[in-house]
Amino acid sequence: MFLNNALILAAIYLGLKGSIRVWKQQAKTDAIVLLLFYLVIIVYLNPFMSSSKLTLESLGKIIYGPISDHMIDLLKIRMED
Repeated sequence: MFLNNALILAAIYLGLKGSIRVWKQQAKTDAIVLLLFYLVIIVYLNPFMSSSKLTLESLGKIIYGPISDHMIDLLKIRMED
């Protein structure tokens, strides 16, 4: 939990610092993209979203779950609970 909070604070600091530096160089779209990138990192590291975090396993379920369900239904395989 401490590491998570430290990474969130580091992302906030680096995101703001980098975006302000890029903004001063008159690259406003790059600064906005950089802020959005760090915002994604902050939201991902947010401990309140632990149940909905996108992991490799959940991504596999999202991608292959409907395909697997369709194949099980198509082949009429009965699953035991």
